[in-house]
Amino acid sequence: MHERRQGMNENVMTNLVGIKYAKYEMYVDLDKESPKAILAFLEERARTLDDRGAAPTLFLSDFCFDPHIAVTTNNIVRNNAVVYHNHDFVELNYVLRGSVTEYVNHVPVVLKENELLFMTPGVYHSCYPCAGAKGFNIILRKEWLDRFQTELREHRAEHFLNRIDKKNGWLIFNTLSGNVPEYIAALLKCNPSVAMEALEKEALAKLILLGLNACRPQENATSAGQERRKTVNAEEILNYIAQNFATATLSDTAAHFGYTPEHLHRIIKKQTGNGFSVFQLSARMSKAAYLLSETNIPIHRIACMLGLSGSEYFCRLFKKYTGFSPRAYRKKSQSTDYPPKNTPVIQTENNVQNISVKNAAGNA
Repeated sequence: MHERRQGMNENVMTNLVGIKYAKYEMYVDLDKESPKAILAFLEERARTLDDRGAAPTLFLSDFCFDPHIAVTTNNIVRNNAVVYHNHDFVELNYVLRGSVTEYVNHVPVVLKENELLFMTPGVYHSCYPCAGAKGFNIILRKEWLDRFQTELREHRAEHFLNRIDKKNGWLIFNTLSGNVPEYIAALLKCNPSVAMEALEKEALAKLILLGLNACRPQENATSAGQERRKTVNAEEILNYIAQNFATATLSDTAAHFGYTPEHLHRIIKKQTGNGFSVFQLSARMSKAAYLLSETNIPIHRIACMLGLSGSEYFCRLFKKYTGFSPRAYRKKSQSTDYPPKNTPVIQTENNVQNISVKNAAGNA
């Protein structure tokens, strides 16, 4: 998997109004990877940024320097993985050909030909266009869209914009059933940075939004599991992760409790001070500490039980986390000096959820 940070190259950033955007893109060749591997790539980077609180916010001024321009466009560039981010404007991702893999508010999405992803300000996402894909971004100034919504309300028009917040700020549409592709094609012919064409672009954007209203939106993952949502507290969620740390994923755990991955991530972070991956790592290492101190199970077998790829990786991870190799930890824990100082030892197998995640994060 080859990757390099993209510089501010205007040839690569074709049709992009603001070159500031280039610093948020990474050149990475995933064309030979499976859709699952691409999603894993985007998810890993999203979690890393989330755990650090470093996911950036992009501003319309990065794209459009003219405050009178309310609608602009740019290309979805091949082999460019956009980092997990949100922005202060409305964005529509449209796929003309092929497919684009997206990670939206911690939900994996694959946009296919003629599908459009509508996102309101504040929605976090990243994307990667698959081999042969051709797609475009349509960017709308929030203030302009607010005025358009006011017009709709004055005419008492039912529109998806009036209910999109209930869908966590994003929806996917299949545009084949209407004239939206024709309107988008006409919009793309306009120069994205020419103010003289502003009225034409705004008129076409309104036609696109009205056309989307006639398209049936797909049910996104934000509504999945709503009917089976359980009344649970944070402790139940942490217990579940602690008991299933070897196989649990953020998406699967969220589905189990009927939440979106984004909402579950917030619950865990509020309760522990860290994200899902840090808590899962803490659970793994605490279980490892228990098995090393209370059993004689070989180290390579413990690595397998933890769901880790090998004993060598487990040994490096455990030493980074505790300051001891597994062998040294076992020797000390079974001596009179037990437990070793400053290590996340748990006393019982069922007490994994009581570990100090913040302390673990400092050693991880």
